[in-house]
Amino acid sequence: MNRIEPTLGDIDDFDRPPAPKPTRSAAPSRPPLECPPEAPTVFGFAGRLGPLRYVAWSLLLLLALPWGALLLSGVGVRLVTLAGPVAAPLAAGLLVAAAIGAALFWVALVVRRLHDLDASGWWALLLLLPPLNLALLLALALAPGTRGPNRHGFPNPPASWALRGATALLLLALLGLPVALYWLEPLLLG
Repeated sequence: MNRIEPTLGDIDDFDRPPAPKPTRSAAPSRPPLECPPEAPTVFGFAGRLGPLRYVAWSLLLLLALPWGALLLSGVGVRLVTLAGPVAAPLAAGLLVAAAIGAALFWVALVVRRLHDLDASGWWALLLLLPPLNLALLLALALAPGTRGPNRHGFPNPPASWALRGATALLLLALLGLPVALYWLEPLLLG
């Protein structure tokens, strides 16, 4: 009969210290950040947008829309004056293209802000319902985003003092516009 001798394995196994046992922590561990958060992009529907950047871009768009419409209307009137009524469709096309571009830019801001809240961009369709659109806009402006990365990407870097100051100035400009128009009305109307 053959004898079966127990083997002790390789001698090198005895020189290694035993592997530490895994411990369980109370809080679930998050995967480490693989890359630092990128600077936010201005255009596009992908990624995230923090609340302060959302408010700043929305205020800038809100202040720029009337001036852009006025400028394009002036260009349209000049085109019609120079080229005649044939240029009227071109002038109207410029205004429509600018309005579509501004609307797409604003929808992209809303979608990226929803991504920061870890919500689907389809929630932006609530903007079409008058009772809910004001609540959504208020929530987008005030709600903090999710901490750390979510399924839509990494968070934006913290807001700088320059961004905070620019947002405050834009808000003051928007609130001061009716006062300025009240005082300038006699000058404008003669």
